[in-house]
Amino acid sequence: MRITVYLTGGIADYKAVEVIRKLEKENHEVRVVMTKNAEHFVTSHTLAALTKYPVLDDLWKRENESSIPHVHLARWTQLALVVPASADFMAKVANGIADDA
Repeated sequence: MRITVYLTGGIADYKAVEVIRKLEKENHEVRVVMTKNAEHFVTSHTLAALTKYPVLDDLWKRENESSIPHVHLARWTQLALVVPASADFMAKVANGIADDA
């Protein structure tokens, strides 16, 4: 299965590393999206090394003009996991707030 793991900047973000390891051990293909705040707890370099894919950590960064990475990733993903789903993140989802903090 193609799984995207989202890190949102909570103290428990470091636990995503173990979740990703377990998913890959079960032969799932994993990619990672993280907010800027998540970088305070685990680095994108660690996650990229673990998954063998670049981490999407900037919605506006493009490799070329025809590339829209977050759209491509949304089409690729079969299952999305938020690890951890902080109270702040859940409140934003419940209220339709779509910032990238």
